[in-house]
Amino acid sequence: MIKMNIKYVLLALFTAMVMVAFLSCNTCKSFGETALGNKFALVEADEKNKSILYCTSPKCCYVGHIVIPTNVVSYKRNSKWIIAKSEDKGEFKYWIIDKGFTIEFKKDSGMEKEIMSHVIGPLDSTTFNKELESRQIRLSLE
Repeated sequence: MIKMNIKYVLLALFTAMVMVAFLSCNTCKSFGETALGNKFALVEADEKNKSILYCTSPKCCYVGHIVIPTNVVSYKRNSKWIIAKSEDKGEFKYWIIDKGFTIEFKKDSGMEKEIMSHVIGPLDSTTFNKELESRQIRLSLE
């Protein structure tokens, strides 16, 4: 009888350890998502298909509005801004996102328009650098 109880205790302990290990994993990251703050995320379908989305799903970014289309090749962020560089057919485009806003979830197109009002781009490198300077954004992609 004591041997039977020890077996159940060990099985319960093993199950608890597996559950703790599983729950401590960042499952969103394992699906190619990097949180950028204020519901923004870099979502990687594969090495050449990376986009920045404004997420509307509650946990991981399964659903959202595309803010910067593929292929994001570089980005930096802080508490207020996201800056990014994307490549399309060998041409680089630059983006600035002001994260300093809150938005109410809407099912109509008004939500996307409101989100995109906080996005500057696509820009060329000269205009991008001027915008960074004029807005006093202390981030660099280099």
